[in-house]
Amino acid sequence: MIKAVFFDWLGTLSHPEPDRPELFYQVARQLGVELPLQRLRRGIYVAESRVPAGAPPRWSEGKDEAPFIRYQEVLFNEIGVKLSREIMLELTKQIGTRARGS
Repeated sequence: MIKAVFFDWLGTLSHPEPDRPELFYQVARQLGVELPLQRLRRGIYVAESRVPAGAPPRWSEGKDEAPFIRYQEVLFNEIGVKLSREIMLELTKQIGTRARGS
């Protein structure tokens, strides 16, 4: 007798539009930064595994910026891109707002 069935929702049954790598790519492009879209998925995976508290969807005004900057540093180091702190923070803010649908 089956008592429970578990599903992996995000990325298996549901696919947010746009997905996170595409969102990073779009927002960065609007800020004048070209990112290698093909490497973003891996970079995001590494950043989320090392600094989960710094993922942009967790951003809200007034939060400590340190984990969000660290997340971006890990991500961009992984994909071989160097960005200023200001650009990384702006990416975090814009991605966080869009990911929540605000």
